[in-house]
Amino acid sequence: EIWGPPPSQIFGDAAVSVLYSDVGGFYERCGPTPETSGWISTARHSTVWPANADKAVAQPTKLRWLEEHSLMPLLHQDDRLIIQDLATSSPNEPRFTFLPGDGQVEFQTKKYIVSLGDEEIKSLKYFGVTVPEPSSRTLDSELGEEESESKLAYGAWTFELKPEPSRLIICRLRATLESFPIILDAALSEARKVGVEIVEVWNLPSELQKVVEETGGKTFEREDHWPCMVWYGINDTLNSVDWKQIIN
Repeated sequence: EIWGPPPSQIFGDAAVSVLYSDVGGFYERCGPTPETSGWISTARHSTVWPANADKAVAQPTKLRWLEEHSLMPLLHQDDRLIIQDLATSSPNEPRFTFLPGDGQVEFQTKKYIVSLGDEEIKSLKYFGVTVPEPSSRTLDSELGEEESESKLAYGAWTFELKPEPSRLIICRLRATLESFPIILDAALSEARKVGVEIVEVWNLPSELQKVVEETGGKTFEREDHWPCMVWYGINDTLNSVDWKQIIN
């Protein structure tokens, strides 16, 4: 009653709703009733490196730089792996994510390109890189294509020129302790070429924090862009829901 009549139902019943807050925990107070919580903030950690950090590592000969048009096939490949990952983890716990090939990464790159002038668009820019895993993890030809896909290691990024400091933002990452330093070094190289000041990634997996310590990165809790969610699922509480934030 306080909020007025609900909006018309268009897409059917939802299990979850997500937003990114620039006003702190305000949306937690926006539940359907005064007694019900609204959007609860979740992990909001950023890790940054100065673009001029010289953390060069040996680049593999098969390093492949990704232009905008070459991102989508890789993202769809990653979609399949994410679905497999979710299907085999925490079977008794509700969990969800957004697939990078379903517009999540493309929106970020398009937003940057639209902000550029004609001359800036003409200069070649890369929006990611894919690297082979070390030889101990290479494809066994007898195992076939599915095994090859499971070895995928890459980073996809975009650029944000304002507000300062300007930055390269890694918006999707699939990496191991072995491949992440190579991806990070490539991102730092591209950041310097484009002329942005820092490289940033959100909610870096804990198993990669060792690389952060070794490369001079800094992890902190953001004051804005909080990922928030409200769960509508039946017989499940918010505490039991796992939002797999795949480096948003």
